[in-house]
Amino acid sequence: MIDGHYSIVEQTHEIQMLAKELVNIGCVLPDKFVVACIFAKLPQTWTYFSTSLKHKRQEFDIADLIGCLDVEEKGRAKDARDKKVVEGNSSAYVV
Repeated sequence: MIDGHYSIVEQTHEIQMLAKELVNIGCVLPDKFVVACIFAKLPQTWTYFSTSLKHKRQEFDIADLIGCLDVEEKGRAKDARDKKVVEGNSSAYVV
């Protein structure tokens, strides 16, 4: 996965589609395996997020993981927009 290239959720859907294609040709992949693959392929900037999800000791299916990724991605996008607004409105007075 590539951070900032396009949506992490879209990239996760692509991995999910690849797993479904493998199932269609007879190679069954457990959901736990696909979820672990998605965790492993998250970009470096998502390390803290993935570690925090792993420490919850909760088993995720693919739909749950995609929901968590979507919420996190939207939060990061909002934080980035808010940061740009704050940086854009700064000013300095020279005396």
